[in-house]
Amino acid sequence: MSSKEEYHDVYNTRMSSKEEYHDVYNTRMSSKEEYHDVYNISEMRVTGFTPTVLWNKLQVAGYMAVQILLAGGVFFSVAVIAATILHSPRTRAQYLYWYLLNLSVATFISGLTYSFFIAWCFSEYLQSGAYSVTDPEVCLWTQAVFSYYRSIMCSTLLLIALERYVTILKPLTHCYILTDLRIKGSIVASWMVASIYMIWTILHRILLEPPQEDIPHCLVTLYRMKRIHTAQFAVGIVVFAFVVPFIYFHLHIIAKKHLEVIERERRLFGLAQLKRNVTRSNTALKISLSLIIVEFPFLTLNFVRMHGTSSQAQEHLLTKVSAVILLLSQIIQPVLYATISPDFRRSFRSLWGRNRVQPVVGDFP
Repeated sequence: MSSKEEYHDVYNTRMSSKEEYHDVYNTRMSSKEEYHDVYNISEMRVTGFTPTVLWNKLQVAGYMAVQILLAGGVFFSVAVIAATILHSPRTRAQYLYWYLLNLSVATFISGLTYSFFIAWCFSEYLQSGAYSVTDPEVCLWTQAVFSYYRSIMCSTLLLIALERYVTILKPLTHCYILTDLRIKGSIVASWMVASIYMIWTILHRILLEPPQEDIPHCLVTLYRMKRIHTAQFAVGIVVFAFVVPFIYFHLHIIAKKHLEVIERERRLFGLAQLKRNVTRSNTALKISLSLIIVEFPFLTLNFVRMHGTSSQAQEHLLTKVSAVILLLSQIIQPVLYATISPDFRRSFRSLWGRNRVQPVVGDFP
C-alpha cells in the first residue's frame, strides 16, 4: 500500500507540473496576442487607417472644432443664398432660383441633423471616452434624414433641366404651362419622392432584427441600409450622367432650330426673348454641372465605403472624410452661384450695398 501511495504522489506531482506548464504556456500566448494587438494598432497609426474611435483628447478636440466650423459654414451659406435670392425681384421671378432655394432648405435640414450628430458623439465621448455613435437608432435616423438632401439634390437638378426644356420647347406658351402653382407642386413632389427612402428605412426598422450589441460606429450594414444607399446611388447616377445631359443636349438642338426660324422671319422681339431664355438655360446648365462636379467626390467615397472597404476602420475613416466633403460642397454653393449667374451676383452685390446709386453732391453739370 505504501508503494501505491508513493506512486499516486508522484503521479499527482507530475500532473501539477503539467498544469503549471500549461498555465505558463497560456500566459505566454496571451502576452503574444496582446503584443500582436499593440502591433496592429501601431500599424494602423503608421499607415493612416484610424480605428473606430478617436485616440486622445487632442484629436477629439481638433475634429470637433473642424465639424463645428463646417456646420456653422453650412448655416451661413444657406443664409446667404436665401437672402440673396429673396432680395432681388429678378431672382425671385425666376423658377431656377426657386429650385435652388428649395435645395437650400434641404441643406439647412441636413446641417441641423449633423449638429445633432456632433452633440451626440460628444456626449458619448464624455460617458465612455470614445468619440463615436454606438446607438443603432441614432445612426439609422441620421442616415435617413441625410438621404433627403441627396434625393432633393437629384430632383432639383432634374426639375431645373425640365423647366428649361419646356421654356425652350414652347417659347410662346411656356408661361401658361409653367405656372407658379405647378412649380410649387413640383417642389412638393420632390419632397414626396424623397420620403420614399424614409418609408423604406422605416420598413427596414420594423421588419429587420436590430443589432444585439452596441455598434462601433454607423455601419452601412446596419438594418441593411446598404441596399437603400445603393438604390439611391444608382438613381443619382442615371439622373446626373444620362437624363440631365440628354435634356440639355436636346435643348440646344431645339434652341438652334428656333433661332433659325426667328432670324428667317425677322422677328426681333422673339429673337431677344429667345436669347434671354438661352442665356438663362446656359446658366442653369453651368450651375447643374458645378453641383454635379462638387458632388462627385462624395458619391465616389460613398461607393468605395459601401463596396470597397475591407475593414471597419477603413469604413469609419471614409465615413468621416465623406461627411467633411459633403459639408464643404454645401458651403461653396453661394460661391458657385455668384461665379456663374450674373443675376445672383448682381443681387448679392446689391444686398451688401455695392450697387446702390450714390446721390450727386453739388450742382448738376
